[in-house]
Amino acid sequence: MDVKALDARLGRLREAGLIDGGSVQRARVVSRLRGGGIVSGERVAEALGVSRAAVSKHARAMMAAGLGLTAVPRLGYALSEWGWADSLLPEVMVPRLLEEHHLPDPGCSRGAEPRVCLEEPESSVLGIPYLYRAEVGSTNDVLRAEAEAGLPGGALAVTEAQRKGRGRLGRSWVSQPGKDLAFSLLIRPAVPAALIHFAVVAAGLAAAQAVCRLAPEIGTAVGVKWPNDVMVGGRKVCGVLTEGSVDMDVVHWVAMGVGLNVNGDPCAYVLEGEREDAPLPASLQGETGREFPRGDVLLAFLSELRPRLALLEQRVTTALLEELRSRDVLVGRPVTVRRGVGSRVDDVRGIADGFREDGALMVRTEDGGRMALVGGEVTLRPSAG
Repeated sequence: MDVKALDARLGRLREAGLIDGGSVQRARVVSRLRGGGIVSGERVAEALGVSRAAVSKHARAMMAAGLGLTAVPRLGYALSEWGWADSLLPEVMVPRLLEEHHLPDPGCSRGAEPRVCLEEPESSVLGIPYLYRAEVGSTNDVLRAEAEAGLPGGALAVTEAQRKGRGRLGRSWVSQPGKDLAFSLLIRPAVPAALIHFAVVAAGLAAAQAVCRLAPEIGTAVGVKWPNDVMVGGRKVCGVLTEGSVDMDVVHWVAMGVGLNVNGDPCAYVLEGEREDAPLPASLQGETGREFPRGDVLLAFLSELRPRLALLEQRVTTALLEELRSRDVLVGRPVTVRRGVGSRVDDVRGIADGFREDGALMVRTEDGGRMALVGGEVTLRPSAG
């Protein structure tokens, strides 16, 4: 997308109240600094029709926020490619989200000169509104408060540092600030409440496929542990926690919280008191030996999630189940499924036996029966012998 088209779309976002004016101006500055090399502040100011002092002010704000931008005395500014690709700042991510959904004309024939004739409405782009917070307790909490006030579906809450990240059954989730990803997506799917658990399935599958796309060298080791974990070689790299508002059979909203270990060392943050027999967590960097730009990882997740959410909206859950079965790390293995919270807990032990058509986990129990489980925490047990 050229800078003029981007300026126009950013302007429409501002008019719709989906982005603030400061973020728009900084995004316009960043768009003129991309491409490598040193760009003079005077040149940027002239292109935007603002003062040189205004450009300097925005540049200083972005440098203070951690963008990989360097001021070169008497010459201008240099934006590193890594700093741009890793940044989660709205002035970087909102333009990237818009570029992801800058759609080609569906009528263009193969071999014809490319034309961009169709653009998705800004309000329907997954990830917009983009709610960035440098530090929060929980990104799910950010969305919960905004959802009740009418925040549209597709909104994304992203943070650099999450103090009170949550996992399933009251567990904690720790993300290393500036290294990992912690974010939540708000959806308002027009589906019955009985199908909403497939949102977790869709998110887990999207995360798994995003990992495979970005790190193909570990692709064969990536799987999904029902209901909400993405595993690499038997170690957890990503978790999904959904919370929402459901009235009778109506789904008002769902916040899908995602924690993804990217470049941090999650083993250093294993909390005291966690079970010693649980496998240590993994990160993309730890499994591959290379770092991944977090902005790229976030975009890969959203692009993989989009078609899977479309399947959920269309109630084509069979396709999601088929993909889940292809990535299932539990089938045929001894498991313990813990259900309940606090004092109301019971364990189901047996052999994981795939999934029922409604997405329930099937377990062949030790007494010879077969049980369908719609929720719980699964632990893999050592195989006999």
